[in-house]
Amino acid sequence: MEEREKSKPVVSVIIPVYNLENYLDTCLDSVGRQTYGDFEAIVVDDGSTDGSQAVALRHAERDARIVVISTVNQGAARARETGIRHAKGDYICFLDGDDVWDSRMLEKLVAAIGENGGYDIVCCNFKRVCKTYQAIYRESRTEDMEGLEFLEATLRHSIWVTLWGKLYRRELFNNGLNHYPLRLGQDTMINIQIACRLPRVHFIDYVGYDYV
Repeated sequence: MEEREKSKPVVSVIIPVYNLENYLDTCLDSVGRQTYGDFEAIVVDDGSTDGSQAVALRHAERDARIVVISTVNQGAARARETGIRHAKGDYICFLDGDDVWDSRMLEKLVAAIGENGGYDIVCCNFKRVCKTYQAIYRESRTEDMEGLEFLEATLRHSIWVTLWGKLYRRELFNNGLNHYPLRLGQDTMINIQIACRLPRVHFIDYVGYDYV
């Protein structure tokens, strides 16, 4: 097998950032510590007015896998669109700039998405991290889903409807998928559209994402 081109990583990590100077160092440190290394991390600075861009650029200087794109402020939906347009990976993973990954996050998700003939989406559990407490949240439904089962579960909110905490096959975002800049429900709207593409979805009992 030919060696994979360095310009085409397996995973593209999309990190939208707006005025997260006090969180971004920790976030990007957790990306750099991943035990699975075949990724690119696309930091989209959405017109930050604090030191977020400088933090991101400092990490990019140390780690060639980190790419920084600066735009005018348009909101998280447009920032994610920008990241997806630049993504080169076979899979896409989202990470908010104020959140943190466990060091094995990508390793676990990439291993799982290739099981049983291959899945289109893999979902993991997450931990809510506050100043005074931490709490683990697990998916209440853990069996595989196919076709419109994912749509029904998303509409009922019987699974977590976030974009983060999941690994997606890149093709799911092709051909006219729309990102709606809503105050609430942006992630739900994306997952509804993805569900209509009849993905094969897998859940793993692993807490990989710290939601700060």
